[in-house]
Amino acid sequence: MGSRQATEAANLLLQNLGTRLHAAETKRAQFLVKYAPNYALVRDADKEVAEAKAAIAAARKSPDVRQTNDRRPSLELLRARLAQDQADMVSERARLIGIRSAVENMKAQMTKLGGDSVEEADLEREAKADEQNYLRYLSRREQERAAGALDRPRTVSAALATPPTIPYCPRMVEVWSYLSLWG
Repeated sequence: MGSRQATEAANLLLQNLGTRLHAAETKRAQFLVKYAPNYALVRDADKEVAEAKAAIAAARKSPDVRQTNDRRPSLELLRARLAQDQADMVSERARLIGIRSAVENMKAQMTKLGGDSVEEADLEREAKADEQNYLRYLSRREQERAAGALDRPRTVSAALATPPTIPYCPRMVEVWSYLSLWG
């Protein structure tokens, strides 16, 4: 029974190392999307992948890794499926973290490049529309005023004319009073 437990432990170790390798490869692929291959983060991810591969190779060489035939095939199939699902879950979590960070970066770039928000763009668009409406209103008002000015006659009525005023000057008062005596 001790040999069986050692084999199970070795197989579990291999599964965990496989999961670690898959996560490191996913991380490296995500870094390569953003950075050049010689970037420090990519080199660190390469190192993690190499370490995981070396650990898997060392674990496979261990004498405890061997298959036992006293297990039921259905149980082995379920255990293998469980290990695969756990490895997939780890890689999906790593991928989700990468996607979330990419989305956050895109949001930051959008707000930096496109102004503070979409609402600001809506307000700008609305202000431009209001300005165009106002200019259109002024243009129509000017056209109506010009059309009304053309329709009116150019004569000046007598009611609008002001009577002449007599300037006040002492010398002129004498002249006016002299003239009024004769007139």
